Amino acid sequence: MKRGIRPKWMLVALLICCLVPLSMVGAQAQDVIEIGYGSAAVNNLPTTDSAVIYTFNGTLGDLVTIRAVGVSVGSDPRLSLASPAQSLLATNDNTISIPTTTAAQIVFRLQETGMHYIVVNGTPGDFLLTLDSRPAVPLTVLDLDTPLSITFPLANPSQAYVFNTDPFYATSLLIDATPYSVDAYVELRDGTGEIISALRSNLDSTCISVGAGDQLLELSIVAAPEVAGTINLTLSNAPCTLGTVPVEIPPTATPQFTPSVVEGLCVASSSRNVNLRSGPGTNYARLALLQARQTIQVIGQSENGQWFTVQNDTTQGWVSAAVVTVTGPCAQLPVVVAPPLPVATATPGFPVIIVQPGVVTATPIGAIIVTATPFPVTPPVTLPPPPPTGTLPPPPPTAVVLPTLTPTATITVTPGA
Repeated sequence: MKRGIRPKWMLVALLICCLVPLSMVGAQAQDVIEIGYGSAAVNNLPTTDSAVIYTFNGTLGDLVTIRAVGVSVGSDPRLSLASPAQSLLATNDNTISIPTTTAAQIVFRLQETGMHYIVVNGTPGDFLLTLDSRPAVPLTVLDLDTPLSITFPLANPSQAYVFNTDPFYATSLLIDATPYSVDAYVELRDGTGEIISALRSNLDSTCISVGAGDQLLELSIVAAPEVAGTINLTLSNAPCTLGTVPVEIPPTATPQFTPSVVEGLCVASSSRNVNLRSGPGTNYARLALLQARQTIQVIGQSENGQWFTVQNDTTQGWVSAAVVTVTGPCAQLPVVVAPPLPVATATPGFPVIIVQPGVVTATPIGAIIVTATPFPVTPPVTLPPPPPTGTLPPPPPTAVVLPTLTPTATITVTPGA
């Protein structure tokens, strides 16, 4: 099918196809409605195969919260969020944290600036839609084995800190509070904004343990103006020790994960969010975020096989082999020459998508045959040291142009009727 603008009913049919039985894909949508942050709107779903589409302008880094609540008897709305390119970003039917409610909620950190789409469908009836946003906030970096002291009352009502997990080892965050009863609220969010741990009060000697991975996490601390005391944060790769209160974060939020398969292509996917980097190592900058369960084409690998070169329509980068599953014809991936190390370590921040050329510099296919190891990859006892910063790699051989991966799920809207 050719890319381009499709009628709205095709948008809704494609979206509902992913969410409800195929017999219900003939959905019809109302006009696209523009909505802004801090707004609320009441609307109606007349039938089970209908949908209401909203648009809003978002900025990279905004943490948006979208809620849809049924306000008439039997109404049970379902929410979906799509990117400016009209790719499906997130869906939700009923809020898991409130089992008895039929309200739907999506919390998502926007990965780009532009017009985003909200689609509401589900059980017929009236519903209330709200859209709120927390703008991107300044971030303080937590370094390994470097304690950071936070004194209350806070200079700002909320403070945010970031740290990156390790592809091979668990990452632990120790929290010490003085006095132990400091009444602060702590939230740990992943790259898309989803809360993966929340703590309140009694924070002394608390240890949050996050499994091996390569993703940037945000720690937010909120306290009332009258709160006094100190909290010390210590990040390390050591396990939580005896005497601490461990808070285990599972390595994946989805217990069951089936790797995606694209016929004829070697592709990678993961049960969790994964950083795409500018080179094969955590000392290279982040380019973008590969969201959980999304698929990206693998076009090469590092000399040691511990990193894959990947690309889609907009981004070309590297992903750790230890945190993804590969499927398809991955047995003879070419070895890709690593780019020079950055002069200085990039300051962590939530990834900004940088468009890279669709040409890969690699050894000719067949010259070096390296078998790609499917996930999981056994972590080495000693990681190989990075190349010296002052030595550039040898001149690359002839460039090899490899095919790009067609996105697996796109949604297209034509504003207006």
